[in-house]
Formats: sequence, structure tokens, C-alpha cells
Amino acid sequence: MYYGELRFERLPKVGFAHHFHTEQYHTVYGRHHAGFEVAYIHSGSVQVEFSNEIMTAPAGSVLVLFRELPLTVTSTAYQSHSTVQVDCDCSALVFHTEGVPQVNTLLLPFVTPPCAENEIIKKKLHTIISARGISREDNEFHAALEFLEVLRLLDKAARATCQSSKHASPLSYQIKRFIAQNLNRAISLNDIAEELKKTPNYLNRVFREVNGVTITQYINQQKAERIASLISKQKISFKPACDNVGITDITYGYRLFKKHTGVTPKQYIHGASLSNTD
Repeated sequence: MYYGELRFERLPKVGFAHHFHTEQYHTVYGRHHAGFEVAYIHSGSVQVEFSNEIMTAPAGSVLVLFRELPLTVTSTAYQSHSTVQVDCDCSALVFHTEGVPQVNTLLLPFVTPPCAENEIIKKKLHTIISARGISREDNEFHAALEFLEVLRLLDKAARATCQSSKHASPLSYQIKRFIAQNLNRAISLNDIAEELKKTPNYLNRVFREVNGVTITQYINQQKAERIASLISKQKISFKPACDNVGITDITYGYRLFKKHTGVTPKQYIHGASLSNTD
């Protein structure tokens, strides 16, 4: 009987795989090499902040952390999870077009709520972790194959969500991602249209249908929230805070801030200091 040996050159490469538990947890992504992690939450919960949106991963859920994105991950109580980190260029894996992406792309959700597929993913993550603990080199190929099945299950769950909810619009996500990554400068609708290779009117229409505001309104809101965070939490004065989000006209920055927060910068700082003493 004859056998053939197949060699794959571009399988995902597992960087680390382990079980993890801690009382409190805080880490910031976006400064690491390309790649992502898949974690099953056993107990407690984990919060992920991206583009001023907070997503909660409770026990029984699966969390995907894209290491190249500006993510803040925290937990304030005991939590445990099993995680596998993969080294690869994953920028092309995250949402390409409006609606459900084409079959030759992967759609990976940030958080997959508890479901039957998650239990299968948990078992596969445990298999990878155990194999890596025994012999990393000997089990690297089989760990990669197990991880490919994990990605298939995540993609299946994400596509089902996209088909049932317009709020999971990949195009809306791409727009928000671009804004988050370029919030330190002036951003125009044409900039985004050129980056995503869509017409400005089309982008604005899709974004408004999903989010209820125009892209320009969203940009201004994000800039106002960034300024508010800088002057209240990091104690940066108003002018440098405006410079941080690409606003050089302090008068315009003042009007924008008051419009979106309802108060002046001085009133906002005073209110924040009072809330911290409660």
C-alpha cells in the first residue's frame, strides 16, 4: 500500500496556547505583531472596548482578539479562559464588503454568545493546548488543522448573525475601523471612500441605515468623546486634546465639544472630578 505525504506552506502557525485565570485583567492591543487570539470564557466575563463601543464576553462565549486593532480588554473580577494565539497576517480576514462577505473570506466575530458550536470550539482549543504542551514541533501540523476547524465554526456563526441583523454590517465596521485608526487627524468622507473604494454617497447611506447618524456626525462624536477622555482622565489641557484629534482651531473644537457633550470643557472636567469623589 502506498501513502502520499502532503506539505502545506501557509497553515496558521500557533504562537501560544494555554489556560489562563486571574482576579483582574487589563491589556491593550494594537501595538503587537499581526495575528489574533481565540479564547473560550470558562467563568466570569471579559469586556472589549473598540472604537468607543464595549462588547461583553460572558461565560460560555468565544472571544476573538485581533492583535493589530486598537482594542482594550479588561475584567474586574475573577475570570478564566482557554486561549490559542495564531501568528499570521490577518488584516484581510476582517470584513470586506457590505452584507455577508464572499465565500473566499473569513468573517470572525469579536464575541460569539454561548451556543452549541462554542462547546465544540472549547474542546478543540483544549486539544490544541494539550498537544502543544506535549510536543510543540511534533503536533504543530495537527494543531493548525484543529484551528482551521475553529475558524470554520466562527465564520459559520458570524454569517448567520449577519444574515439576521443589519447592525452587523461589515461595511459599517470598516468605516468605524478607519475612523478609529485615523482619529488623530482630519478625516473627510472622501478619504474613507477612497480607502474602501466606494462612492461617498453610498457609504453615507449604508452607515446611516445601520447607525442612525451620518459618517461626519459619527466622526465628530468620536472626536468629542476622545477630547472628553483626554481632559478628564489624562488631565490634558483642552488645546492639546484638540490637537490630538486633528482639530487645530480651538474655537471650532470648543463648539464641537459643547454640541456633543452639552457642557463646556470646564464644566465637563468639574463634573468628572465630582463623580470621582462619590
